[in-house]
Amino acid sequence: MRVLSGKRAHEAIKVLACETRWDLFNSVQRQPSHIAELADKLDKDKSTVSRHVDALEDAGLVRTATVSGERGAKKKVYSLSPRIVIDLS
Repeated sequence: MRVLSGKRAHEAIKVLACETRWDLFNSVQRQPSHIAELADKLDKDKSTVSRHVDALEDAGLVRTATVSGERGAKKKVYSLSPRIVIDLS
């Protein structure tokens, strides 16, 4: 379990205050996905989704794994970071 406190906790809360980021966070909670899948699910542009996922990753809420795709191509898959607690005290 990872505890976010102080400035890191504040940043995580700010990041999740955005509706698009909240929707992305919930989507990867249900199923790890790559950018194109997330863009389709949310009916958003891939560049927009990528920017928001970067913010979630910078805040430590989402992690990236590289997996082999079709025909050996590599792709990034986004999922939730292991259990995180936000300490507001």
